[in-house]
Amino acid sequence: MCMCMCVCGLNSHYVYIVINQDLMSDDDNLLKDLSHIAYAYHKALWIVVLLNVGYVLAEMIGGFLTDSQALKADALDFLGDGSITFLGLLVRGWDLKLRARSALIQGIFLGVMGV
Repeated sequence: MCMCMCVCGLNSHYVYIVINQDLMSDDDNLLKDLSHIAYAYHKALWIVVLLNVGYVLAEMIGGFLTDSQALKADALDFLGDGSITFLGLLVRGWDLKLRARSALIQGIFLGVMGV
């Protein structure tokens, strides 16, 4: 049994994904049907979006109460992260061309946020 691992960036944290070789199909190293984990992935994305919304609200309120620009800026960062995750959640069922355009929009958005 061969295992491969990749690292994905997520809000400055890293998620290690281990793919079991048994999940790979014989055609072009494409993954077999993983619909059995689709619900868990969908649920996890919603949890991330809701957590980001909660952090935005908490830090924005705290930033205004304490007149802290740092908290307000961090709240905007969470807003950007949540927006990107929400867009990713919306496009899950779209065809490949539209998902690619969405990824380009996400990249442009993150680039603008970094300026």
